[in-house]
Amino acid sequence: MPSSDTLAAACPLCGAQVPMEPYFSIGAPRIRYCRDCSLAFVHPRLSGLELESQYSPLYFEEKYDHLRQSEYVNMEAWPKKVSFLFAQVDKFRRGKKGLLLDLGCGKGWFLEAARERGWQVRGLELCPEVAKETEERIGAPIYRGSIFNVELPEETFDVVTMLDTIEHLETPLEALKICYRILKPGGVLVLTTPNLRGLGCRMLGSRAYAVWPDEHIVYFGPSSIRRALILARFDRVNVSSREVYPENAASIAAALSRRKERSTDCASVSNPAVVEIKQRVRRSRLLRGLRSAANKFFAMVPLGDDLTAVAFKQY
Repeated sequence: MPSSDTLAAACPLCGAQVPMEPYFSIGAPRIRYCRDCSLAFVHPRLSGLELESQYSPLYFEEKYDHLRQSEYVNMEAWPKKVSFLFAQVDKFRRGKKGLLLDLGCGKGWFLEAARERGWQVRGLELCPEVAKETEERIGAPIYRGSIFNVELPEETFDVVTMLDTIEHLETPLEALKICYRILKPGGVLVLTTPNLRGLGCRMLGSRAYAVWPDEHIVYFGPSSIRRALILARFDRVNVSSREVYPENAASIAAALSRRKERSTDCASVSNPAVVEIKQRVRRSRLLRGLRSAANKFFAMVPLGDDLTAVAFKQY
C-alpha cells in the first residue's frame, strides 16, 4: 500500500484539496470526504497496474461464480433489477432499441438480459481471460482492457451501462466524459453504485456492506453523482435508489435488537444471518410485498443502498 505522501489528497471529482481526516468516525481511516462536492474517496490507495491486477479470474470466481451457485444470490430477483434499469432507459428512449455497451461487463449477465430484450450488445472487460470467456459464451464482441486505454468509437452507442463499476475507478470524471463521447446524441448512460448516503452507511458507518477501501476507491451519494454527470456535460440526470442490502439489513436488525456480539460482523456475505434474511424474503409473499413497497419509496427518496443514475446526451 502506498504511503500517505505518494498520492496527493486531491478530490478525484472536483480537484479540491481534502484534509487528511477520516470520513467515518470509526473504521476505514483511509476514506476521506470532500466537502466541496460530497464525494468520498480512498487515500492512500493502490494505483495503476497494482489496482487493476486485483481483477483476476480468481476475483470473478470468488465474487460471481461462487455466489451465483450458492444460496446467497437470488437469481429470481435479477430480472426485476434488469426491468427496473430498462424502465429508467425507456423514460428517455421511449422503447427504442439500439446498440448497448456494458462497461465492466464481467461474466456478461447484463448483456444476455439486454439481448433478450432486443438490444444489440457489446461489452468491455478489464480481465482478458474473463473477457474471452464471456465473448465465447454469449457470442458478443467484448473489448479487452480499461475504459481509459481502449479506443472506443465516438458517438456509436445508444446506451452505455456501468453497473457497480465506477466505484472501482481512480478518475471517475474522466470515465464519465468518455461515456459522453462514445454515446450517440440522444443516447443514455445508466450507472449503479453503492450509495454513500444510503441507510446502510448512515446507520452502520464503515461496517456497511460495500465499504471496501481496497476495491471501492470512490463513494458517491445522490448529490455527488449528479454533479459528476453534469460536469461530464450530460443534460438531464435522474437519480434514484433501490433497497437496503441484506447484509446491512442483518446488521441493522442485530443492532436494533442489541445483539452486539452479532452486530460487529453481520455486513458480510459469510454471515448466516444474511442468507437467513434472503431466504425469508423468498418464502414470504408479505415480505416480498414490503420489499417492493420499499423499493418504490427508495426510487423517490434516494436512501436505498443501491444508487442508480440515468443521464441523457442531448441531440
